[in-house]
Amino acid sequence: MKSSMSAFRTVLLLFLISGGSANGQSYYYQPTNNPADVLIGLRQVGNPYEILIDAGSVQAFRHSVSTNRFRVASVDSDLVCWVFSPNLSRLDIAVFASDSIRHRPLVPFPKIWLSRGRVNGDIPADPWNRILDLSLLSVGSAIQVIGLNGNPVDAPFFGSKTGSPAVVRKTDTVFSYSSDLGAGGDFKQTFPGDIEAQTPDDFGTNSPSMKVDFFELASGIGPSVWLGTFELTPRGELWFIPAPAPPSESAAIIQAIQRTGTTNRITFATGSERYSYSLLRAPAGGFSFPTELWSIVAGPVPGTGGSITLSDSSDAATQFYRIEVTP
Repeated sequence: MKSSMSAFRTVLLLFLISGGSANGQSYYYQPTNNPADVLIGLRQVGNPYEILIDAGSVQAFRHSVSTNRFRVASVDSDLVCWVFSPNLSRLDIAVFASDSIRHRPLVPFPKIWLSRGRVNGDIPADPWNRILDLSLLSVGSAIQVIGLNGNPVDAPFFGSKTGSPAVVRKTDTVFSYSSDLGAGGDFKQTFPGDIEAQTPDDFGTNSPSMKVDFFELASGIGPSVWLGTFELTPRGELWFIPAPAPPSESAAIIQAIQRTGTTNRITFATGSERYSYSLLRAPAGGFSFPTELWSIVAGPVPGTGGSITLSDSSDAATQFYRIEVTP
């Protein structure tokens, strides 16, 4: 968040309000933040309220699942415009997710998913660099805290808009999204960069949509994986455009596996240097684990148009591997 918002500690969490509010009653629904759920945070310079939305599993935002532009249904445009009236100028948006480290062992290390604003609206942002294990755990824990700090019990009721799924907490809330993300949009200096993007001062009815790119970060070095782009319209709608999947000619074909002692060497065919290749290992227990639980053990390395060999050390009698291709 930019410096002019540093004085605010606010929260608006996603709940369900009764359509009738004349009697002052409200009915709360607290969304469950499951592992790898995508969270969308909105806050605005000069506005004492904020929105935090659970947009569901990150799998819906992976190019392997969808190839078509789609609207993020959990973002209520009427609600967004109501909270941030009279317009959406100088509105900060952040999109983030993490494997929940509470619900699985620390190894393999979790993945995180983070947004990054564009310098030029027509050119995708540079990918975030992947980070090492302990830093990844710290950012993942910070994201988990934001997802779990949605307790409405002591939330002062601010008001309701008929049909909108929200209540508003007043400012100075210790468990606010702003407090946990920090003024710099970096999870209180846990992550080396600002994951927020801000709409311009003149973001009005005829303005083009603001584009925010979305990246998947695993432990290691090298660039993260670009999953696609979120588009925020001046009407408060949020759309997602998946990144193009690598073409079939870039797909890796495993040619040989050799084991010497505890070292496994996997040789595979690659495409051009425009694509990067990583060796992923399944958790102990087998091939059936979800993709996001596999860990990168070697790479990424650029393609050569020929064969590449990557290695991994493992004491397991049986081990499952796959090759991940990224543009």
